[in-house]
Amino acid sequence: MTIVKKSLLTIAGLVASSQALAHADHSHSIGGVFANLIHQLTQPDHLAMIIAGVVVAVTGFKMLKSKQSEDSKDF
Repeated sequence: MTIVKKSLLTIAGLVASSQALAHADHSHSIGGVFANLIHQLTQPDHLAMIIAGVVVAVTGFKMLKSKQSEDSKDF
């Protein structure tokens, strides 16, 4: 891929991402840490990302643990 194509794709990505302002008014940040925590746990999109992160972490931990147990059997 040429430098021109990479530059155009980068610029297009930056322009497109500026249109995705999820919280334009930022009113949820006025209440401090507790309000932010409640916001994260009550909004479906944020909650889905938290659950996805936990699933990935647990799956990765299980895979790493099983790989380590397989490696210890070789010795």
